[in-house]
Amino acid sequence: MHKQGFAVIGFTATGLEPTIGARLREISVVHLDASGSIERRWTSGLDPRCPAGAGQEGIAEHLDLFGDPVFAQVANGLVERLAGRTIVAHHAATAIDFLAAEFYAIGLELPEIGIPLSTQELVRHRHSNAPRSLVGCVTLFALTVTAPTGAAWDAEATALLFAATRGGNGSPSRRAQPAGRGVASSTPTAYHAGQGGNGFLGALVATMPQSDGPAEVVDYLTLVDRCLLGGYFADEDSNGLVLVAERLGISRFRCESLHREYFGDLVDRSVAQSRGTPLEGQVEDLRRVGYLLDLPLSVISQILDAGFSAFDVSHENFPAEPPQPEPVGAPAVRFTTGRGLPRHLARIARLLVR
Repeated sequence: MHKQGFAVIGFTATGLEPTIGARLREISVVHLDASGSIERRWTSGLDPRCPAGAGQEGIAEHLDLFGDPVFAQVANGLVERLAGRTIVAHHAATAIDFLAAEFYAIGLELPEIGIPLSTQELVRHRHSNAPRSLVGCVTLFALTVTAPTGAAWDAEATALLFAATRGGNGSPSRRAQPAGRGVASSTPTAYHAGQGGNGFLGALVATMPQSDGPAEVVDYLTLVDRCLLGGYFADEDSNGLVLVAERLGISRFRCESLHREYFGDLVDRSVAQSRGTPLEGQVEDLRRVGYLLDLPLSVISQILDAGFSAFDVSHENFPAEPPQPEPVGAPAVRFTTGRGLPRHLARIARLLVR
C-alpha cells in the first residue's frame, strides 16, 4: 500500500495561521520506508520575507535566517521529496495549509499528495485520553528524540511516534519504548515553550487530552494549543482563532463554550500542578490565555478565583490587559483586544487598525 514509504513533515512558522499572513520559517522532511524505519532526513531554514510573529523570538535562537533560501528556491526539491510517498504530520491539516499557502504565494498549486496521515489521530485511536500535542504524545510513548530543536525535532518526533503507532517498527536505536520505562524525551524548550511564561503554559498544554468532539472541534482546539505552545498572544492571533472557527463551521456559541471549557481545564491543571499555590507569573500567564480566548473579565476572574480560592487573584491586582509590543509603524491610537466593547464591535475594530 505504501511501497515508496512515508514523508514525515515538521515545520516552524512566523505565526499561528497562514490565513493571517504567517509564513514557514523552517521545514524538515524525514523519509521512512514502508516498514517505518528512518531512511534519510532533510531540513532547511527559510527566509519568510516577513517579521517574526509575537512570541517567536525563541525560534531565532536556533535558526539564523540570514542567507536562508526563500520557499521558491526549495519548492522543486521539496516536491521531489514528497513525490510518491504518503505524507505524515502530527496535525496534517495544519501542515498542508502552510504548504498550500507557500505554493500559492509563488504562483503554484500544491502538488497532488494523496490523503495525509495525522499521528495525532493515530494516537487517539489507540489511547482515547492521549494528549493532543506532539510533546505530550512523545512523553506518553517515552520516545527519545535526538534532533535539535525546531522543525527537525518535530519531524523526527512525528516519525518515531508514527512508527510507535504502527507497532514500533522504527530502527532499533530509535524504537519507541513503553511509557514509564524509556529515556526521558529531549523536549525542545525554545520552540515548544516559546518565551517568557510559555514554558509553564507549554507544560500544561502538553497534558491536555484529546477531545471526544467532532473533527472540527479537535482541529480548533489543536490550534488553541499552538497559540500557547508557540507564544501567540497578539491581537492578530485572537483574530486568527475567530477566522478559523468560522472556516470550520463552529458557531459563536459553541466557540465561546469551548473557550470556557479550555480555560477551566487549563486552570484546573495549573492548580493541581502548583498544589493550589500560584507560582510567580502563573496567574498572569493564565489571564493572558483568557484574553486570547476573548473571555469576559468576569469569567476569567470567576474561574481563577474558584481555582486558587485561598489566594486573592482578583483582576484588580493585575494589569487589565497583557503588555504587547507596538509593531513598527503602529498608529498613535490603537485598539488592543477591544475589551469593553461588544464582542462583534471589538473584532471589527481590531481588523480596522491592522
